[in-house]
Amino acid sequence: MVQYELQSGLVEGGDHPASGTRGVSGCRTLLRLHRALHWLQLFLGGVSRDEGTPPTLCSLAYSQSLLQHHDEVIRSAADQAFRMLPPRDPFLRMLNVGEPPQAVEVLEGAVPVLREVYTITEELYSKHDLLNLP
Repeated sequence: MVQYELQSGLVEGGDHPASGTRGVSGCRTLLRLHRALHWLQLFLGGVSRDEGTPPTLCSLAYSQSLLQHHDEVIRSAADQAFRMLPPRDPFLRMLNVGEPPQAVEVLEGAVPVLREVYTITEELYSKHDLLNLP
C-alpha cells in the first residue's frame, strides 16, 4: 500500500515530498491507527504491570502518544473520558477473559505483540518519511 500510494501520488503532506490530492489515503488512515496502537500498547502495558489506576495510566499513555496530534477540544474530551474509567480490577473484568489474573495473563501476551506491530509500522513509515502526515 505504501509503495503504491507513494508511486501514485496519493500521499501528501508531512515530511514527504510526494504531490497529489490532499485527502484520505490508506497511508494517512494507517498512520492514525498506528498512533492509536501506540496509545493502546502503553495503556494496557501499564495496566498489566499494575503501575497505577486506569484513568491515570490512560492519561499518561495519551500524553506520550496521541496528545500532540489533537487540538484542545479533543484533548479535553479525552481527559473527561479517561476520568470515567473504572478501577483496575473492574476494568480487567470488562475485558471479558475471566478474573483479573487471567486478564493480566492475556495482556502480558498481547502487549508484546502490539509493540511488535507498532515497531514494524514505525520503521516502515520512518523509512518513507510518512510519520508526520497531516
